[in-house]
Amino acid sequence: MATSLIVKVIHRLDGTVVVKGVLPWNQRRVVFRLERAPTTAILLGKTYGVRRSQERIDFTLTSTSAAHWHLLVKHHFYLPELYLPRREQVRLLALSTQGISAALLALEQQDHRALCMYISEPYASQLAYHFHRQSCLFDAATFMLESGFCHYQALNICHLHGPGGTRALFETPAKAFPFLGIRHLQDNSSTASQLASTPSYQLITKMLTDAKRGATVLNALDLPASLRSALPDCLDKNLVVGHHDNFQLMGHHLIQSSIRSQLQTLTHAFFPTYSDREIEYAYVRYSSLYGALNDSDHGQLVGDAINSRFSIFTYSSNESASSFCDEFSSILQILGGSEPGIVHQGLSGRYGSEGHLVNWESIPAGRGEYRTFIVWDFQWYSAVEVSLLLGHFTPCDRVIFLCNQKTAVDGSLNSRIVNQLQGYFPSHHIEPPLGAISSLPSGHSSLDQAVAGLQADPNLVAICDSYQLCEVINELVRERGKPVALETQWDTYSKGDRLLLKQTLPKRVSYARLVSTDDRGLRVETQGRHWRIDTETVRESVCALGAAMTIDDALHAGVRRAMVVAGVARMLGLARAVEEYGVDLVGAFAHDLSNAGASVVGVSMQRITPTVE
Repeated sequence: MATSLIVKVIHRLDGTVVVKGVLPWNQRRVVFRLERAPTTAILLGKTYGVRRSQERIDFTLTSTSAAHWHLLVKHHFYLPELYLPRREQVRLLALSTQGISAALLALEQQDHRALCMYISEPYASQLAYHFHRQSCLFDAATFMLESGFCHYQALNICHLHGPGGTRALFETPAKAFPFLGIRHLQDNSSTASQLASTPSYQLITKMLTDAKRGATVLNALDLPASLRSALPDCLDKNLVVGHHDNFQLMGHHLIQSSIRSQLQTLTHAFFPTYSDREIEYAYVRYSSLYGALNDSDHGQLVGDAINSRFSIFTYSSNESASSFCDEFSSILQILGGSEPGIVHQGLSGRYGSEGHLVNWESIPAGRGEYRTFIVWDFQWYSAVEVSLLLGHFTPCDRVIFLCNQKTAVDGSLNSRIVNQLQGYFPSHHIEPPLGAISSLPSGHSSLDQAVAGLQADPNLVAICDSYQLCEVINELVRERGKPVALETQWDTYSKGDRLLLKQTLPKRVSYARLVSTDDRGLRVETQGRHWRIDTETVRESVCALGAAMTIDDALHAGVRRAMVVAGVARMLGLARAVEEYGVDLVGAFAHDLSNAGASVVGVSMQRITPTVE
């Protein structure tokens, strides 16, 4: 059995663990690739005996060899919390072989007095503490491995809860829920798998699955009896919130209630308004300046927007929305107001010639002055983004939400947010201008044709009008029978799969086709360009299949070629919007999701509008 000092451990995205070590007798570096999860925690700076048997590599912790002393001192004993100054390193490197063996023995036996003979304070105490903590970390991580967690998860749990808190983790199962995933649901041979089969975790998993489809509020009567029995336990552990027979995950409850609280705060203070005569006078001056009085089609809309702290407008033409913004900005400034800020999500497009552009994540803090903001493409803001957006505003701000009906996603939580705001704040529709309609590809009714086109061209993307339709198409296009290239908590992806990776702050969406996995991350290809996504970026992102996506994801990801797959009523409007944004449209397909037998979950959320006038 050979021994090696472990100098690097790489957790690849496909589940492989790469271990790099140094042999004691010739200092030669060796590499071990573990396709199967190790049963022993492998830590940096520790020495292991390595045995190969029946296509398996087993590691056994052994005493540190004096031959590795130079590497240990040079790299601060591979302890990230420890730093040894140069003079202490020189002192340790000058030790004889007998002194090195004695120092290592003092470390392993936690003999502080003996250790102080070779290294001065406070470094002796720091080294002894962190060395002992590594030993505790080894025991705790090995326990988590035996409980059914993979090596990467086991180390993460130990670093989060501390070596002393891992064994008590299963005494409070709710603390272990965030680390469970699809692999634990498919296997029942470990402690973690048994925890994943409990009614409480099954209930949380169902609520998470429904919430991804827009149903964030669940009625108890819609639950099977086996899951309904878990409601008291989840309520007691603050995993869910209940009101009468309706229940909601704590995270969604906090986000949605924060929107209502922010709107109540922003609408509570005094807000000045203008009389009809003042607005009419402003239009007279506007007419004399631009000669456009007879061309104005937005008089009533502009007046309501000026006299409302919050207002929401829907439109189906970017040209008409831009015209409204220009007219609103001119009238507001004639009345003495400041130039409005055009809030956007960083996408290219026409936002009107008046007003300065500002990214929604970079809205400056208010200093008590009255400001005006026009939020474009509000139909794409998620509940989290709406909460963050409202946090940038003050009670002195006037806010106009613009929602494009052609690019709104059917059956989504975003659409329910828009509907609630329309029912509470002043709301209007901006009529499109009369004009010629651009020619579009003829619509087809066969979903098989769309799927065949996606399979034939790996650089082609389907833009859909609902998340449910995206799920159906992605499952049909998914690669099957190929090697796994990426493992996440909730899914596995094979070579050739199209991926969509989303990061929240700053908002970033990446689209790529999986080519291979290496020690540094993923090798991917996007529309003919090969590039790499590093491991940390992937772990910080939400991953999903990306052959089909919504238009906002496609625009954020920079998709250049796409087909449209949507309902009959929405297909032409969505196709025109895709062309307006400069995407090369290669086809349009109409598909009725209800005829496909797909289960449709009703969108539900709590009230987000103010409850006190």
